[in-house]
Amino acid sequence: MTARLPPAPATLFSPAGHLLDGVYAGGVADPDIGVRGALGCLRQKEWHYLSVCTTTHFVAVAVVQLGYLANAFVYAVELGDRTSGPWQWEALSPLGRAALFASAADRGVTDWQSRHGRIVIAGDRSGWQVDLDVALRNRGESRPLRGRISVARAEPLALVHRLPTGKPAYTEKEAGLRADLDLRLGDQTLRESGLATSDWTRSLAQRETRWKWASMVAQLPDGRRLGLNLSAEVYDDARGHGRENVVWLDGALQPLGGVRFTVPAAADQHTWRIDSLDDGAVALRFEPAGARRQDLDLLVVASQFVQPFGRFFGQLAVGGEVIAVDGAFGVVEDHRARW
Repeated sequence: MTARLPPAPATLFSPAGHLLDGVYAGGVADPDIGVRGALGCLRQKEWHYLSVCTTTHFVAVAVVQLGYLANAFVYAVELGDRTSGPWQWEALSPLGRAALFASAADRGVTDWQSRHGRIVIAGDRSGWQVDLDVALRNRGESRPLRGRISVARAEPLALVHRLPTGKPAYTEKEAGLRADLDLRLGDQTLRESGLATSDWTRSLAQRETRWKWASMVAQLPDGRRLGLNLSAEVYDDARGHGRENVVWLDGALQPLGGVRFTVPAAADQHTWRIDSLDDGAVALRFEPAGARRQDLDLLVVASQFVQPFGRFFGQLAVGGEVIAVDGAFGVVEDHRARW
Protein backbone atom coordinates (compact mmCIF):
# COMPACT_ATOMS: atom_id res chain seq x y z
CA MET A 1 0.00 0.00 0.00
CA THR A 2 1.11 3.58 -0.68
CA ALA A 3 2.08 5.48 2.46
CA ARG A 4 -0.53 7.94 3.64
CA LEU A 5 0.15 11.64 3.36
CA PRO A 6 0.06 13.61 6.60
CA PRO A 7 -3.11 15.61 7.31
CA ALA A 8 -3.08 19.23 6.22
CA PRO A 9 -2.26 21.86 8.85
CA ALA A 10 -4.82 24.48 9.84
CA THR A 11 -2.72 27.32 8.38
CA LEU A 12 0.18 27.74 5.97
CA PHE A 13 2.54 29.07 8.64
CA SER A 14 3.70 27.85 12.03
CA PRO A 15 3.16 30.06 15.13
CA ALA A 16 6.77 31.19 14.67
CA GLY A 17 6.02 32.29 11.10
CA HIS A 18 7.71 29.46 9.20
CA LEU A 19 6.07 28.21 6.02
CA LEU A 20 4.81 24.65 6.57
CA ASP A 21 6.15 23.45 3.23
CA GLY A 22 4.80 19.99 2.41
CA VAL A 23 2.34 17.75 0.60
CA TYR A 24 -0.79 16.88 2.59
CA ALA A 25 -4.11 15.06 2.47
CA GLY A 26 -7.07 17.36 3.04
CA GLY A 27 -7.33 21.10 2.62
CA VAL A 28 -5.72 23.85 4.69
CA ALA A 29 -8.55 25.51 6.60
CA ASP A 30 -7.03 29.01 6.42
CA PRO A 31 -4.85 29.33 3.28
CA ASP A 32 -3.81 32.94 3.96
CA ILE A 33 -0.41 33.42 2.29
CA GLY A 34 0.38 36.56 4.29
CA VAL A 35 -0.43 39.24 1.72
CA ARG A 36 -1.01 42.69 3.22
CA GLY A 37 -1.71 46.10 1.72
CA ALA A 38 -2.65 47.23 -1.76
CA LEU A 39 0.72 46.34 -3.31
CA GLY A 40 0.58 42.84 -1.83
CA CYS A 41 -2.89 42.29 -3.21
CA LEU A 42 -1.65 43.24 -6.66
CA ARG A 43 1.02 40.53 -6.42
CA GLN A 44 -1.24 37.74 -5.21
CA LYS A 45 -2.55 35.31 -7.84
CA GLU A 46 -5.67 33.22 -7.29
CA TRP A 47 -7.84 30.97 -9.39
CA HIS A 48 -10.52 28.33 -9.21
CA TYR A 49 -10.87 26.02 -12.20
CA LEU A 50 -13.63 23.41 -12.35
CA SER A 51 -14.43 20.99 -15.15
CA VAL A 52 -17.05 18.28 -15.61
CA CYS A 53 -17.02 15.43 -18.12
CA THR A 54 -20.17 13.45 -18.89
CA THR A 55 -20.75 10.82 -21.55
CA THR A 56 -21.68 13.54 -24.04
CA HIS A 57 -20.11 16.85 -22.94
CA PHE A 58 -17.10 18.48 -21.31
CA VAL A 59 -17.63 21.84 -19.58
CA ALA A 60 -14.86 23.94 -17.98
CA VAL A 61 -15.19 27.08 -15.85
CA ALA A 62 -12.55 29.34 -14.29
CA VAL A 63 -12.24 32.61 -12.41
CA VAL A 64 -8.69 34.02 -12.22
CA GLN A 65 -7.68 36.99 -10.05
CA LEU A 66 -4.27 38.56 -10.79
CA GLY A 67 -4.77 41.76 -8.77
CA TYR A 68 -4.28 44.28 -11.57
CA LEU A 69 -6.31 42.11 -13.93
CA ALA A 70 -8.94 39.40 -13.61
CA ASN A 71 -9.95 36.83 -16.19
CA ALA A 72 -12.85 34.40 -16.45
CA PHE A 73 -13.72 31.78 -19.02
CA VAL A 74 -16.25 29.06 -19.76
CA TYR A 75 -16.14 26.56 -22.59
CA ALA A 76 -18.18 23.53 -23.60
CA VAL A 77 -17.26 20.66 -25.90
CA GLU A 78 -19.56 18.07 -27.43
CA LEU A 79 -17.68 14.78 -27.17
CA GLY A 80 -17.33 12.87 -30.40
CA ASP A 81 -17.68 16.01 -32.54
CA ARG A 82 -14.20 16.94 -33.79
CA THR A 83 -15.48 19.38 -36.40
CA SER A 84 -17.41 22.11 -34.58
CA GLY A 85 -14.82 23.04 -31.94
CA PRO A 86 -15.53 24.40 -28.45
CA TRP A 87 -18.24 26.88 -27.55
CA GLN A 88 -16.40 29.59 -25.58
CA TRP A 89 -16.83 32.71 -23.46
CA GLU A 90 -14.05 34.82 -21.96
CA ALA A 91 -13.86 38.17 -20.20
CA LEU A 92 -11.18 40.46 -18.74
CA SER A 93 -11.52 42.98 -15.92
CA PRO A 94 -8.91 45.73 -15.38
CA LEU A 95 -7.81 45.90 -11.72
CA GLY A 96 -9.82 42.73 -11.12
CA ARG A 97 -12.97 44.65 -10.24
CA ALA A 98 -15.35 42.03 -11.68
CA ALA A 99 -13.96 39.20 -9.54
CA LEU A 100 -14.43 38.39 -5.86
CA PHE A 101 -12.49 35.42 -4.53
CA ALA A 102 -13.45 32.99 -1.76
CA SER A 103 -11.30 32.89 1.37
CA ALA A 104 -10.77 29.12 0.99
CA ALA A 105 -11.72 26.35 -1.41
CA ASP A 106 -14.40 25.05 0.96
CA ARG A 107 -15.56 28.36 2.39
CA GLY A 108 -17.19 31.33 0.73
CA VAL A 109 -18.06 32.47 -2.76
CA THR A 110 -15.95 33.13 -5.83
CA ASP A 111 -17.93 35.50 -7.99
CA TRP A 112 -17.61 37.09 -11.42
CA GLN A 113 -20.10 39.83 -12.25
CA SER A 114 -19.90 41.95 -15.38
CA ARG A 115 -22.20 43.12 -18.15
CA HIS A 116 -20.73 40.30 -20.25
CA GLY A 117 -21.61 37.42 -17.94
CA ARG A 118 -21.95 35.97 -14.47
CA ILE A 119 -20.22 33.08 -12.66
CA VAL A 120 -20.87 32.23 -9.01
CA ILE A 121 -18.94 29.39 -7.33
CA ALA A 122 -20.26 28.76 -3.79
CA GLY A 123 -18.21 26.30 -1.76
CA ASP A 124 -18.49 24.44 1.52
CA ARG A 125 -17.10 21.18 2.89
CA SER A 126 -19.54 19.10 0.87
CA GLY A 127 -18.69 20.64 -2.53
CA TRP A 128 -19.48 23.47 -4.92
CA GLN A 129 -22.54 24.94 -6.61
CA VAL A 130 -21.61 26.75 -9.81
CA ASP A 131 -24.21 29.09 -11.32
CA LEU A 132 -23.61 30.27 -14.87
CA ASP A 133 -25.14 32.93 -17.10
CA VAL A 134 -22.87 33.57 -20.09
CA ALA A 135 -23.10 33.66 -23.88
CA LEU A 136 -20.84 31.10 -25.57
CA ARG A 137 -19.64 31.73 -29.10
CA ASN A 138 -18.45 29.43 -31.84
CA ARG A 139 -17.64 30.46 -35.41
CA GLY A 140 -19.66 33.66 -35.20
CA GLU A 141 -22.73 32.06 -33.61
CA SER A 142 -23.80 32.83 -30.03
CA ARG A 143 -25.70 30.59 -27.61
CA PRO A 144 -26.61 31.42 -23.99
CA LEU A 145 -25.42 28.98 -21.33
CA ARG A 146 -27.43 29.14 -18.12
CA GLY A 147 -27.94 26.88 -15.15
CA ARG A 148 -26.05 25.08 -12.41
CA ILE A 149 -23.20 22.62 -11.98
CA SER A 150 -23.08 20.68 -8.69
CA VAL A 151 -19.81 19.05 -7.60
CA ALA A 152 -19.32 16.82 -4.54
CA ARG A 153 -15.92 17.00 -2.84
CA ALA A 154 -13.66 14.06 -2.03
CA GLU A 155 -10.18 14.06 -0.44
CA PRO A 156 -8.10 16.96 -1.76
CA LEU A 157 -4.37 17.03 -2.19
CA ALA A 158 -2.93 20.16 -0.58
CA LEU A 159 0.52 21.45 -1.51
CA VAL A 160 2.25 24.19 0.47
CA HIS A 161 5.26 25.10 -1.63
CA ARG A 162 8.18 27.47 -1.18
CA LEU A 163 8.94 29.02 -4.57
CA PRO A 164 12.55 29.70 -5.66
CA THR A 165 11.97 33.32 -4.64
CA GLY A 166 11.18 32.15 -1.09
CA LYS A 167 7.53 33.23 -1.50
CA PRO A 168 4.65 30.85 -0.71
CA ALA A 169 2.31 29.06 -3.07
CA TYR A 170 -0.71 26.97 -2.10
CA THR A 171 -2.73 24.69 -4.35
CA GLU A 172 -5.58 22.30 -3.62
CA LYS A 173 -6.44 19.69 -6.24
CA GLU A 174 -9.21 17.07 -6.62
CA ALA A 175 -10.31 14.88 -9.54
CA GLY A 176 -12.77 12.09 -10.21
CA LEU A 177 -15.49 13.87 -8.23
CA ARG A 178 -19.19 13.15 -8.60
CA ALA A 179 -20.93 15.97 -10.44
CA ASP A 180 -24.26 16.91 -12.02
CA LEU A 181 -25.04 19.32 -14.84
CA ASP A 182 -28.35 21.15 -15.02
CA LEU A 183 -27.63 23.52 -17.89
CA ARG A 184 -29.30 24.99 -20.93
CA LEU A 185 -27.04 25.67 -23.94
CA GLY A 186 -29.15 27.47 -26.50
CA ASP A 187 -32.11 25.16 -27.08
CA GLN A 188 -30.18 22.12 -25.82
CA THR A 189 -30.70 20.78 -22.29
CA LEU A 190 -27.64 19.32 -20.54
CA ARG A 191 -29.05 17.42 -17.58
CA GLU A 192 -26.42 14.76 -16.95
CA SER A 193 -24.16 13.25 -14.31
CA GLY A 194 -20.40 13.04 -14.72
CA LEU A 195 -16.99 13.38 -13.12
CA ALA A 196 -15.32 16.63 -12.13
CA THR A 197 -11.92 18.18 -11.49
CA SER A 198 -11.09 21.13 -9.24
CA ASP A 199 -7.96 23.30 -9.04
CA TRP A 200 -7.98 25.98 -6.31
CA THR A 201 -4.73 27.96 -6.15
CA ARG A 202 -3.36 30.98 -4.28
CA SER A 203 0.24 32.08 -4.83
CA LEU A 204 2.82 34.83 -4.82
CA ALA A 205 3.95 33.44 -8.16
CA GLN A 206 7.26 34.26 -9.78
CA ARG A 207 7.21 37.09 -12.29
CA GLU A 208 7.96 34.62 -15.09
CA THR A 209 6.11 31.36 -14.55
CA ARG A 210 5.76 28.30 -16.74
CA TRP A 211 4.01 25.00 -16.21
CA LYS A 212 2.83 21.87 -17.91
CA TRP A 213 -0.28 20.19 -16.55
CA ALA A 214 -2.51 17.22 -17.21
CA SER A 215 -5.90 16.33 -15.74
CA MET A 216 -8.27 13.50 -16.56
CA VAL A 217 -11.25 11.58 -15.19
CA ALA A 218 -12.78 8.21 -16.05
CA GLN A 219 -15.20 5.57 -14.85
CA LEU A 220 -13.23 2.32 -14.77
CA PRO A 221 -14.78 -0.94 -16.05
CA ASP A 222 -15.24 -2.13 -12.45
CA GLY A 223 -17.19 1.04 -11.61
CA ARG A 224 -14.51 2.92 -9.69
CA ARG A 225 -14.00 6.63 -10.30
CA LEU A 226 -10.52 7.60 -11.51
CA GLY A 227 -9.02 11.08 -11.33
CA LEU A 228 -5.51 12.23 -12.19
CA ASN A 229 -3.47 15.42 -11.72
CA LEU A 230 0.07 15.78 -13.07
CA SER A 231 2.35 18.80 -13.44
CA ALA A 232 5.95 19.77 -14.12
CA GLU A 233 8.14 22.90 -14.02
CA VAL A 234 6.05 24.84 -11.50
CA TYR A 235 6.02 23.09 -8.11
CA ASP A 236 9.10 20.92 -8.48
CA ASP A 237 11.32 19.61 -5.68
CA ALA A 238 15.12 19.74 -5.65
CA ARG A 239 15.25 16.68 -7.96
CA GLY A 240 12.95 18.31 -10.53
CA HIS A 241 9.96 16.15 -9.57
CA GLY A 242 6.53 17.79 -9.51
CA ARG A 243 5.02 17.68 -6.02
CA GLU A 244 1.29 17.76 -6.89
CA ASN A 245 1.18 14.52 -8.88
CA VAL A 246 -1.61 12.31 -7.60
CA VAL A 247 -4.25 9.78 -8.62
CA TRP A 248 -7.66 9.37 -6.98
CA LEU A 249 -9.58 6.09 -6.88
CA ASP A 250 -13.15 6.50 -5.64
CA GLY A 251 -12.12 9.76 -3.99
CA ALA A 252 -9.09 8.41 -2.08
CA LEU A 253 -5.78 9.96 -3.14
CA GLN A 254 -2.46 8.27 -3.75
CA PRO A 255 0.63 10.37 -4.60
CA LEU A 256 2.76 9.79 -7.68
CA GLY A 257 6.36 10.70 -8.50
CA GLY A 258 7.70 13.18 -11.02
CA VAL A 259 6.79 13.05 -14.70
CA ARG A 260 8.17 14.31 -18.00
CA PHE A 261 5.93 15.96 -20.58
CA THR A 262 6.89 15.53 -24.24
CA VAL A 263 5.00 18.29 -26.06
CA PRO A 264 4.75 18.36 -29.87
CA ALA A 265 5.34 21.57 -31.81
CA ALA A 266 1.65 21.63 -32.79
CA ALA A 267 0.38 21.06 -29.26
CA ASP A 268 -3.29 21.08 -30.23
CA GLN A 269 -2.92 18.63 -33.10
CA HIS A 270 -0.34 15.96 -32.32
CA THR A 271 0.28 13.37 -29.62
CA TRP A 272 1.68 14.32 -26.21
CA ARG A 273 3.63 11.87 -24.02
CA ILE A 274 3.64 11.90 -20.23
CA ASP A 275 6.01 9.44 -18.55
CA SER A 276 7.44 8.89 -15.08
CA LEU A 277 10.92 10.24 -14.50
CA ASP A 278 12.16 7.20 -12.61
CA ASP A 279 9.58 4.69 -11.32
CA GLY A 280 7.47 3.80 -14.38
CA ALA A 281 4.17 4.51 -12.62
CA VAL A 282 2.91 6.80 -15.40
CA ALA A 283 3.03 5.86 -19.09
CA LEU A 284 0.44 7.87 -21.01
CA ARG A 285 -0.15 9.36 -24.40
CA PHE A 286 -2.64 12.12 -25.04
CA GLU A 287 -4.52 12.56 -28.32
CA PRO A 288 -5.97 16.09 -28.73
CA ALA A 289 -9.43 16.66 -30.19
CA GLY A 290 -9.25 20.47 -30.05
CA ALA A 291 -8.00 23.23 -27.78
CA ARG A 292 -8.69 26.45 -25.96
CA ARG A 293 -6.00 29.11 -26.48
CA GLN A 294 -5.04 32.47 -25.04
CA ASP A 295 -2.33 34.77 -26.37
CA LEU A 296 -2.43 37.89 -24.24
CA ASP A 297 0.20 40.64 -24.00
CA LEU A 298 -0.74 43.70 -21.95
CA LEU A 299 2.86 44.62 -21.03
CA VAL A 300 2.35 44.20 -17.27
CA VAL A 301 0.76 40.80 -17.78
CA ALA A 302 1.19 38.32 -20.60
CA SER A 303 -0.09 34.80 -21.12
CA GLN A 304 0.74 32.30 -23.84
CA PHE A 305 -1.57 29.43 -23.11
CA VAL A 306 -2.82 26.34 -24.89
CA GLN A 307 -5.15 23.81 -23.25
CA PRO A 308 -5.88 20.92 -25.63
CA PHE A 309 -8.76 18.64 -24.69
CA GLY A 310 -8.92 15.02 -25.75
CA ARG A 311 -8.30 11.45 -24.64
CA PHE A 312 -5.61 9.62 -22.70
CA PHE A 313 -4.29 6.12 -23.36
CA GLY A 314 -1.73 4.01 -21.52
CA GLN A 315 -1.40 2.85 -17.94
CA LEU A 316 -0.90 3.90 -14.33
CA ALA A 317 0.75 1.77 -11.65
CA VAL A 318 -0.89 2.63 -8.33
CA GLY A 319 -0.57 0.80 -4.99
CA GLY A 320 0.59 -2.44 -6.62
CA GLU A 321 -2.17 -2.31 -9.25
CA VAL A 322 -1.74 -1.54 -12.95
CA ILE A 323 -4.70 0.47 -14.26
CA ALA A 324 -5.32 0.53 -18.00
CA VAL A 325 -6.28 3.97 -19.35
CA ASP A 326 -8.28 3.60 -22.54
CA GLY A 327 -9.78 6.84 -23.81
CA ALA A 328 -10.22 8.75 -20.55
CA PHE A 329 -11.19 12.36 -21.34
CA GLY A 330 -9.27 15.32 -19.99
CA VAL A 331 -6.96 18.20 -20.75
CA VAL A 332 -3.28 19.00 -20.98
CA GLU A 333 -1.79 22.47 -20.75
CA ASP A 334 1.35 24.36 -21.68
CA HIS A 335 1.39 27.83 -20.14
CA ARG A 336 3.96 30.60 -20.01
CA ALA A 337 2.96 33.66 -17.98
CA ARG A 338 4.48 37.03 -17.11
CA TRP A 339 2.59 38.51 -14.18
